[in-house]
Amino acid sequence: MGIIIRQSLKATIVNYVGAFIGFITTMFVSTKFLSPEEIGLTRVMIEAATILGGLMALGISSSGLRFFPFFKTDKNSHNNGFLFYLLLFPMIGAIVFGLLFLCLKTGITGYFEAESPLFNRFFYYVIPLAIFMAFTYAFEAYATNLMRIVIPKFIREILLRLMNIVIILLYFFGFFTLPQFIFGLVSIYGIMMVLNGIYIATMGKFSLKYDFSYIEKPLKKEVRNYTGFLLLASMGGAIVTKVDIFMLSGMLGLEYSGVYSIAMYMAVIVEIPNRSLQAISSPVAAQAIKEKNHDKAQELFKKVSLNQLLVGSLIFIFLWINIDTIFYYIPNSEIYRTGKYVVLFIGIARIFDSVANFAGILVTYSKYYYYSLFFMFFLMFVTIGLNLTFIPIYAISGAAFSTALTFILYNILMLSFVKWKLNLHPFSINMLKILVIIATIVLINFVLPTVGNPLIDSLYRSSILAIIAGCSVFFWNVSEDMNSVIKSFLRRDKIRSL
Repeated sequence: MGIIIRQSLKATIVNYVGAFIGFITTMFVSTKFLSPEEIGLTRVMIEAATILGGLMALGISSSGLRFFPFFKTDKNSHNNGFLFYLLLFPMIGAIVFGLLFLCLKTGITGYFEAESPLFNRFFYYVIPLAIFMAFTYAFEAYATNLMRIVIPKFIREILLRLMNIVIILLYFFGFFTLPQFIFGLVSIYGIMMVLNGIYIATMGKFSLKYDFSYIEKPLKKEVRNYTGFLLLASMGGAIVTKVDIFMLSGMLGLEYSGVYSIAMYMAVIVEIPNRSLQAISSPVAAQAIKEKNHDKAQELFKKVSLNQLLVGSLIFIFLWINIDTIFYYIPNSEIYRTGKYVVLFIGIARIFDSVANFAGILVTYSKYYYYSLFFMFFLMFVTIGLNLTFIPIYAISGAAFSTALTFILYNILMLSFVKWKLNLHPFSINMLKILVIIATIVLINFVLPTVGNPLIDSLYRSSILAIIAGCSVFFWNVSEDMNSVIKSFLRRDKIRSL
């Protein structure tokens, strides 16, 4: 776990710096300088492009991780056409799904016409935005396989958000019209794609030479079959994870989507460590599955899930403790406060997902990968039904509850399947220790006296509870990886003091 912990720790630091910038952008810049409808517009466009870009990529992120070990040879390492393979798929996908998206224009714009006509003005902007995302996925997958995730994370999590702040301010102060603002939004994703390509080139790893002669026909067939599976899985996954915001926009309007997006952003902070740890652990998981190394896969599953539960649940608890203070200080808080229970439902769901979703990764890299497709399409119909039921009754809270229930149900199914087919599970006694610590923090928070000033109240509560949580985690030895990180920092401080 050495390189995994080092790279994931660095990437997590980058993620949290980016999260801080994103927090400022989302909670203060966007809410101050953009209307809820404009926030909803940008969110729907990005989510639509994320789905389309995922389809254009033809599952290259997972496919690249799964088959990278087969591209390694003693003779020429990873340079036998792997980058060409990664870029070929989004090239094909951009043509196929770009044309399909245009063919579906009438149906898509008709759905948004009544409540969200502003989206239809910028329909065509989704295509280049999706293409930039698809090629970025390919470059990031290449860097991930080389165990170099920090710079791509920096580009995505920090630089992209800083550029986003710039175009928002330019729009607010009248330098941009709305169409120019949307063009700028699309352009910064193009810049992200280009910078990722430049990074790979500076590593000396950018080569479009290809030689697939050493790849046997059965493997080529497996690549084709797996890609087809990923394509269908991407479609189902996109519907399951993004349908809430599209149904809100179509049924209630972009204003509701804007409020929902602000609350959703707070909730997904919970899964930030998961992005780094999953990115750097996935190649190791792919290698373990290829080698049929059950013990290695089991150890990895337990460690990843344990650390996700620890970090994710602590983040969520401190977020929820301070939720009223956050809404108190954000601009136009009376509008966005209605998203409070969106944070609760989505936050709980994301904790469960971050703990259990490594099961899905293991299935994806195993010979049983096609089973997850059945689960995905089953849940696709479930989540649509839940949203149709709860959105008209509870609006954005109904959408959040539907999404949370879907996430939890999917992960329960996946955990059960992994135990049944692969005999792997993430559970350990240390998980119970974490739950005890979380319950203790919640109880202590209830008995702490309230201070009149919201900011001072949040600071003193958070400080006390953070000390209790940190000491409990360290002295109870909940996570060996976390303790080793803490000890390494303590040793460095001692050396500096000498």
